[in-house]
Amino acid sequence: MSPPGRAAILSLGKNGHSVSEIARLLKLHRETVRRTLKRGTLEDIPRSGRPVSSATSRLKKIVAKRIERNSARSMRKMATDLNVSERTMRRVVHGQLRMFPYKFQKKHGLIKTQKKGRREKCVGLLTRAERGEYLLTLFFLMKNYSRWSSAQIGRIPGYSRITAKKPKKPGGLLRVACTRPQSWFVQACLLRVEHLWYSSKKELK
Repeated sequence: MSPPGRAAILSLGKNGHSVSEIARLLKLHRETVRRTLKRGTLEDIPRSGRPVSSATSRLKKIVAKRIERNSARSMRKMATDLNVSERTMRRVVHGQLRMFPYKFQKKHGLIKTQKKGRREKCVGLLTRAERGEYLLTLFFLMKNYSRWSSAQIGRIPGYSRITAKKPKKPGGLLRVACTRPQSWFVQACLLRVEHLWYSSKKELK
């Protein structure tokens, strides 16, 4: 238990509260309250077993100063220099100093071609939004899209202004833009489309 908790128990005990009342007020177990009152001090009980011999406060200060001078210092090398085990050194750094190693992540930079392509795509999206063309854009998920090309779609009777962009891999997204919203459902049937969505998020079956 922390010193503030012990102080609260001792203070309530001096004011005449019983063990049951203190346990109910502080939401603690009765045995914890009884042991604290019996001990009558805020200090920790001396630990049993072998005393600390390596991970001392002096070693902690030395390691902290070395890491402050050079944060890239190896813990294995510090353990060898200070004549302690590597496990002890890691226990001091991680457990007492609360320091953990890290590396700066490096990302692959975009080449000029990729930057140019992204810029063209953004400009195209903004242009279509400005003209209102996004309201006339259909998104299809087709099984046999490889049978269709932009020229074949453009030759469908009654749809002179139809453009399509085929996906690069099977199962991709095929975008078809037309200037006749009333012809969407017929066009979807002609292209053997499984699902069709438009700007109002309504699904046609």
